[in-house]
Amino acid sequence: MTPDISFFAESLPLEINNEVETFVEYIKRLHLNLNQHTEELDYKNAVLILVDAVLSMNRKYDTFVVPRIKLIKATKIETLDELKEKIKTETVQGFCKIWQYNHVSRVITLEHLVNKFLQIKGSLKTSNDLDALHLWGESSSVDDFKNFNVSGIGFTTFQYIRLMCGADTIKPDIYLKRSVKGAIGRTVTEAETVQIVESAAKQLDISARQLDYAIWKYYSEMSRSSSIK
Repeated sequence: MTPDISFFAESLPLEINNEVETFVEYIKRLHLNLNQHTEELDYKNAVLILVDAVLSMNRKYDTFVVPRIKLIKATKIETLDELKEKIKTETVQGFCKIWQYNHVSRVITLEHLVNKFLQIKGSLKTSNDLDALHLWGESSSVDDFKNFNVSGIGFTTFQYIRLMCGADTIKPDIYLKRSVKGAIGRTVTEAETVQIVESAAKQLDISARQLDYAIWKYYSEMSRSSSIK
């Protein structure tokens, strides 16, 4: 049964809507394995979501981010208020030592991000940090980046935060950009990439993350085959 996407389609510019149709046809021709399931980004602590987002910027996940997530877990910081207070009492330089990452501006970005989500939690009238992040994530959209206004957080990281907070969306990486360009014949913005892939996933009746993973697998395997030759 084809899902009703009329409301969603009407919210998109006509040009993007047309490109969604072209992208869907392109995806069908690739014969992707759409039944693969991605690993869930399922943190039980809001602190770790924000720390992960900041640490992941331009860094290798397994070798750089994961060990530092373990360091933060060891501090037993459980709430965003506790994290805010920890940065204040230890100072930015002191926190660099805690997570063993001597990058002052990253700590400042983390501090700003914590303040942002404390504001969001206040507006949602919930006392639970994780619930606040999930409520925000589930109701967020690609357009919300325009008013996110957290210094140091770019669009790609914003999308990653949305993912970790439960949004059915994608992080626009090189393979997704390549697939969209291959379908429509031109480079689009990262925001347009997200809109096209999200909309295509709705038409295909799968999650955006599922489509993202299928595309990633296809292009990464194709890239690996090319390098072997």
